[in-house]
Amino acid sequence: MIDKTLRYLEKNADEYEIYVERREKFEITVEGGEIRHISRGEMGGYGIRAIVDRGVGFSSSSSKKDLLSAGKMAISLAKIDDSGNGIGFPSPSKYPRVEGIYDSSVEELTPEDLRHHAEEVIRTCDDESVELLYCEIVSEVNDVKIINSNGLQAEERGTAVGVLVEVKYDDTCL
Repeated sequence: MIDKTLRYLEKNADEYEIYVERREKFEITVEGGEIRHISRGEMGGYGIRAIVDRGVGFSSSSSKKDLLSAGKMAISLAKIDDSGNGIGFPSPSKYPRVEGIYDSSVEELTPEDLRHHAEEVIRTCDDESVELLYCEIVSEVNDVKIINSNGLQAEERGTAVGVLVEVKYDDTCL
């Protein structure tokens, strides 16, 4: 579907850009000192910007099968944009590489690992002066790809881990 969309954009836009993002996420939730929820999810989407006669159009979709429709919509919107802001997209160049946004150990985390970390939080809060109200632990792997009509093709992979802990502390128990 991407090839068909690219051919359509090449014929109908002065310039275009396709942005693709895919995210894989593991999440565990603790409420009242007990593990309540463990989940895995994949999300993703596509964004298309098109320039026609210096007009810019944008459309997006979360489904690969709707990519061509999103491309057609971006072209239609660019044709009715009379702002003149469509000055072009970047060409291939040497861009600085950002280090430290990917950690393979995050990608290797399993639901069992997250369960272990949640149990550590529960044990840490096992004290009469601390009441664990809520905890959420999330690990995420994110892939981004950008392709444009000027020959730019860029890819990046990143990882993230987030932890939220809410506790009620009673200092009269000391």
